[in-house]
Amino acid sequence: MLILTKNSKSIMDFLKKDQLINLNIMGIIENEPNVNIFVDNVENPKGIVVDNGDNSLGIMYTKKEHRRMGYAEDVTIDLAAKHIAQGKIPFLHIIERNNMSPGLAKKCGFVECGKVVWFGIKVGNPG
Repeated sequence: MLILTKNSKSIMDFLKKDQLINLNIMGIIENEPNVNIFVDNVENPKGIVVDNGDNSLGIMYTKKEHRRMGYAEDVTIDLAAKHIAQGKIPFLHIIERNNMSPGLAKKCGFVECGKVVWFGIKVGNPG
């Protein structure tokens, strides 16, 4: 079961230990006031999922030694159920080059609804 937590030293220490993707998660947590942070254990998490505050399931990370054990599936289903219990419709975005997440999403009952094209602004010289 997921525990809603706040940004803390133990969360940041957990994220600092592993991959580059965690820099992205750390940036989201530090810069987005509406995100919720969910973990299975505040002091020694197996993984983390950031809920974007807009019904979308955000970025997720699981420690290598806990992968392929159903943890991500359990976390996704738990978080989606929390949204549904509040009368909200959960959704998620998966970038095209992410080959693992579509299978997880389908296992958890999500269906592909369409494609999204993201636009951004280059900082500096956009040319």
